[in-house]
Amino acid sequence: KRRVLVISGAPGFEPSFMARAWALDSGLDVDSVVRKGKNADGRDTFVIQAAADRTNALATGFPQRRDDLYVYDALVIANVEGDFFTRAQLAMVADFVSERGGGLLVAGGRSLAARGLIGTPLEPVLPVELDDRRGGVARASFAPAERGAPNQLVVTPEGETHPVMRLGASGQGENDTRAKWAALPPLAASTPLGQARAGASVLAVVASRDGGVFPAVAVQRYGQGRSMIFGGEASWRWRMLAPSSDRSHELFWRQAVRWLSTASPDPVSVSAPDTLEPGDTASVDIIARDASFEPVADARVTATASLEGGDEQTLPARR
Repeated sequence: KRRVLVISGAPGFEPSFMARAWALDSGLDVDSVVRKGKNADGRDTFVIQAAADRTNALATGFPQRRDDLYVYDALVIANVEGDFFTRAQLAMVADFVSERGGGLLVAGGRSLAARGLIGTPLEPVLPVELDDRRGGVARASFAPAERGAPNQLVVTPEGETHPVMRLGASGQGENDTRAKWAALPPLAASTPLGQARAGASVLAVVASRDGGVFPAVAVQRYGQGRSMIFGGEASWRWRMLAPSSDRSHELFWRQAVRWLSTASPDPVSVSAPDTLEPGDTASVDIIARDASFEPVADARVTATASLEGGDEQTLPARR
């Protein structure tokens, strides 16, 4: 299973509906932290849902050590102000993506509001600029006819074929995906964001009421990992205002987290050639990392191969 940590700024419809979508995926193991308010001492309090052996590490609302964060394959920050995190924590998240190879999703206006993450170690990890000072490229690249109604999500040509956005049935291709997105209700609002960074991909855009067009879904590879932003508000409308048989909301959020976490390596990773024929000789590469995902130089590895009939053969392992 891919292990996911979700940090939510407050209880609400959006994180609740996202959590339901991920709960339907048996390939995901999701821990969540929801900030619920302050206690009599003025300190933040949290509702934590996590495996028993990971709950203590989340007691303050976010893992304090790399080892505790790096047990996850993906991190979701949903409507959490940038100043909720210390600079050291944001640096740790940046390393989580670039060095550990984890996936990061930042969603919601509170998370993406201007100045919230600007100037922090997390800013370059995100696939778009966090203000619209240089957003003209995104606006100019879409004709008025493509913009749709205000806050209506419009898939870009690149998004039509990307695994995060693909809603079309197998074999029906981009036209079916484009039609399904066009049929969904508009979002409640969106955050004005700037242009995509070099190497990033804008998968969907939204039009504001004043005619501007801004990135709504964007992704990029960053170091060993991946990052994604969702600039819309109230995607739960895709579930509650669409026909009961429509599963676009669940499919989108499940595909997003799966894409983010797919590249995340395990502490011990094994790779072998894709195609082998009987009698071929090949090497199997094994990489062992510690809890901080640093290579273990003196690791001792024992490897076995399962043969037909249930027998096992020990494989020689050498550095």
